Amino acid sequence: MRKTSKILYVSISALVLILSIACGQALAYRELPDGLYAKLETNQGTMVFRLFPDEAPLTVANFIGLTEGLIEWKDANTGKWEKRPFYDGLSFYSLIPGLMIMTGDPEGNGHGGPGYCFKRECSPQLHHSEPGILSMLNQGTFSHGSRFFITLDAMPWLDGKHAVFGNLVRGRAVLSRLKEGDRIIHLTILRRGETAQQFDVREGIAALKRSAAAVAQALREQDKEEALTAWEQQCNKNIPEPKGEFDPAKIPCEDQKPTDQVALQYILLTYKGALSPSHYQRCTKDEARQAAHALVMLARTKGTDFEQLAIKYSDSPEYRIPFLRKDRVSESIFRVLFTLKEGQVSAPIDTPQGFMIFKRVRLDL
Repeated sequence: MRKTSKILYVSISALVLILSIACGQALAYRELPDGLYAKLETNQGTMVFRLFPDEAPLTVANFIGLTEGLIEWKDANTGKWEKRPFYDGLSFYSLIPGLMIMTGDPEGNGHGGPGYCFKRECSPQLHHSEPGILSMLNQGTFSHGSRFFITLDAMPWLDGKHAVFGNLVRGRAVLSRLKEGDRIIHLTILRRGETAQQFDVREGIAALKRSAAAVAQALREQDKEEALTAWEQQCNKNIPEPKGEFDPAKIPCEDQKPTDQVALQYILLTYKGALSPSHYQRCTKDEARQAAHALVMLARTKGTDFEQLAIKYSDSPEYRIPFLRKDRVSESIFRVLFTLKEGQVSAPIDTPQGFMIFKRVRLDL
């Protein structure tokens, strides 16, 4: 009888402890205003983001559906369609110091996704205005899948090109600690208030499926032979030999003193196996390296417009970084950027995304 009482006491104590923890967690979020939230637990700590279902209904429905296992996604390892939580255990696979950290890729290399993509959803009311903005990485030219990034600073030049769908409300210190290779331990959706409870995720998923079907059909209708020819030409780059004289003002000198903040333009030349969208990867690493060195030579000649080179040759639709602070950059390979003087062009920098060439431009604050 005494043994039974002891077991009963232990069981009740354990139950009370579990309930206390659950209540404590619930109370911890009681002061949040009504709305939809995502609690992102990582090995560095927990962050909470407010979601924007009114401005980005498809994107939020997709995010919630993948988080809670309400939508099917294709497992790249087995080739089978699964219906279980998607984001738990995924890595933060890429960090661009001072700008963003990326996650949401089951393959962990910047190429993976859920096996579908849907139309890009950019609201003019939402902006990449501060650190902690949740925004989708483009799966293709006009579509998204599962990959997303968190801004580490304001990035207004991404407005209208990437879909913002949330912002950080708790855990700024955690965000500052995140680094490449860290992981999502668990992602939970929090619903506060009647409006959040009424957000119809299943209706959103139905609309999402219609969008995904339309995108898939549009992709099937593309002329693949014409696209392949265009990419083969782009891989070759056809970079002309420099004809003019080199401009000494564009060439960095040794032992230049660093500054604390810069504005930059850049050219990205990616290659097969780099952390970049697969549809840009048509060159080998050696081909990309040779092209990068040829572009540096061309960019340093008198009268050459770096911005036009970026528009013509870069494997990225973005080519501007209007503001970058040295204290936000931890990677040593990028420290050289703060030693550039206005108008100078860097040597190629070998990054996980590909070879990058930078020009320092005027900083407009």
